[in-house]
Amino acid sequence: MIEQIFSNENDEAIYFQHPLTDIFLDLCLQSKTVICSRTAPNIKSLVVRTVKKRFKDIITASVGDGANDVPMLKEANIGKITH
Repeated sequence: MIEQIFSNENDEAIYFQHPLTDIFLDLCLQSKTVICSRTAPNIKSLVVRTVKKRFKDIITASVGDGANDVPMLKEANIGKITH
């Protein structure tokens, strides 16, 4: 589902208007933690960006284990690299 919503990172309007975006975000809000594994690095950062833009009062945290996670870590309010 994530790949379908966030298929084009160059146009934010595409994923904000995607019919599955609201369903995905509702599911995220019902969860204490959202884990995006085995997903392209740009998709992970777009998930964080979308949550931050839709829900201004939510603090996002990201944990990554390599250089490919840097965009996601920079997007989050709190980011940490683990080795």
